[in-house]
Amino acid sequence: MARFETDEWIDASPTKIFEYIEDPVHLKETIPSCDELTVTQERPNGGWEGEWICHWGPWERVSLTGEGYWRDIEYEPPVRRVVESSGGIYGQINYEMEAISVYELKPADGGTQVRLIDDIEAPGPDLLTERLVKWEFGREQSNLLANLKANVEDR
Repeated sequence: MARFETDEWIDASPTKIFEYIEDPVHLKETIPSCDELTVTQERPNGGWEGEWICHWGPWERVSLTGEGYWRDIEYEPPVRRVVESSGGIYGQINYEMEAISVYELKPADGGTQVRLIDDIEAPGPDLLTERLVKWEFGREQSNLLANLKANVEDR
């Protein structure tokens, strides 16, 4: 399993940020590779579940498409959200993946410190595939928080 952790200070309250990330339309805006994020139903204890389709690449000769299912497994507005994802990644590299994404929001310096932790089951034993997946998910996480910051602070 690969773990990625990124922090970003955002000039907004935890409530404003949580309201933004809990809306799948807005969450889709923050993830550059996500083409579709569909809500299929509301969860009984808060949060949502649905389906996703993403595209990564092209990098040189590699381009990937992924599709799968996501659901909130912990939902504590406005401080914590945990999303479980599973699905398949297809293209020149094919593998099944599972991931847990944790959003933690804490008031800090008049704004909010947002921490995103992703635990992703990386494929193996092909070292090149594992490195490519780790590189792309690390980049994706940094882009997500940068986009979240820009989108929330502009509202």
